[in-house]
Amino acid sequence: LQVLVAGILVLSGCSNATIGDEGATISAGAGGIIDTFVNPTTISAGGTVQVTCTVMSSDHIPLNVATIVTVNPTDGASILGSSLTLTKTGMVQVACAREDGGGMDTTPAIVTVTSGTAARTIVTVNPASILSGENAVASCRVEDAGGNEITGQNLALQVSNPQIVGIAGATLTGKGIGTAQITCDALDVTTEIQVPATLTVTAGAVVGLAFDVDPDQQYYDLNAEVTIQAYGVDNVGNAVPGMIATLTPPPTGVTHFGGGLYRFIAEGAHVFQAQLPGTQLQGARSFIVDGTTPDIDITLPERGATATGIPKVTVKGIVSDAISGIETVKVN
Repeated sequence: LQVLVAGILVLSGCSNATIGDEGATISAGAGGIIDTFVNPTTISAGGTVQVTCTVMSSDHIPLNVATIVTVNPTDGASILGSSLTLTKTGMVQVACAREDGGGMDTTPAIVTVTSGTAARTIVTVNPASILSGENAVASCRVEDAGGNEITGQNLALQVSNPQIVGIAGATLTGKGIGTAQITCDALDVTTEIQVPATLTVTAGAVVGLAFDVDPDQQYYDLNAEVTIQAYGVDNVGNAVPGMIATLTPPPTGVTHFGGGLYRFIAEGAHVFQAQLPGTQLQGARSFIVDGTTPDIDITLPERGATATGIPKVTVKGIVSDAISGIETVKVN
């Protein structure tokens, strides 16, 4: 039987068995002298102590009366017979009392409860949501099975998606857009459970424009087709949702098929302009279309020259391309 009275757990079933390691004696007047004994006096969380209650007359003659056990604080305390189990760390007061209310030990025995074996790691992140480029701080707590913190551990934080969240020590930095799980490893002990925290990264304010080009090449062949779009980006280059720029193609040299698909129908440099509606942000991208090969003028060896018995021949020349600007080529 367990009854909670004014923050004190009253546990029945204490026997008048052998006295333990520690005791306290007080005169309870007509109620007799009530003693409380616990064995052992120090346990790990989740451990058990044996409680012995004795009641004597003022002449130290044992009295055959029923007793109960009170525990303060009550959190994590339970009793079965004379066995008291404690799962929360700290100093616990244990006192016997007469079941009939005739007296109580007012100098309780003290049980010291230390943390048990590491069972899990728990991560917290503050704040839980940031903008890209902002920071959050992670902390890790190691607990035993009873939820007691185990301090002094060697810990290492891990990020499930380093493209979304960067980590340096306990500092988390938003990089991409999305979520990442933060877990913690206790390096010196084995824990069966890891309780992660989730960090959400959203796009920051629009600060610039970027072009999305497919395929993205340095030069394009004549009649090549390409998809071109432009959008707003935050301070770390992430696309800001809903911020699509208005694209203006050059007046000649390209064919627009709708959407973002274009075909280059003339050689030269084609400049696309982009403007983000509702802002002053604008940008441009030039696409070079070159459908002809570069001009190569061999100056050495001279035309018609012959070489006999020479294992190597030095070749020199001049390369030019008015459109692409190519100035060098590789001779295989």
